[in-house]
Amino acid sequence: MNYDEDKIDEYTLALLYLVSHERDEGLGARAWKGFDWDTLSRLHEKGYISNPVGKAKSVVMTEGGFLKAKELFERHFAKEDQARDSAASGSGGASSAGEREESLRAGERLKQRAEALEMVEPGD
Repeated sequence: MNYDEDKIDEYTLALLYLVSHERDEGLGARAWKGFDWDTLSRLHEKGYISNPVGKAKSVVMTEGGFLKAKELFERHFAKEDQARDSAASGSGGASSAGEREESLRAGERLKQRAEALEMVEPGD
């Protein structure tokens, strides 16, 4: 079956927001990784999450990934009144190359912090 991988990635990222935990303002959050491996790999390549390969049952969401996931979750799953309120407050918007680069940098900082806390093995 042919399907739109970008749409799959978008909805998966939105659902990662739903299962996110351990939010660290400015650094991102952790999210349970019970999703398709190919999709998680693409989200990692886009800089939204840490490398999903490993023994941990969760992935680290970069700050940009967390914020994008929140935006997508609200866009796709919020009731109409909540979606309008979010749009009016300016939380929407498309992801730019600059945001992706910042997500990658934030992901690296978060990865270094996680390694220092022994949350992930070095090189994951």
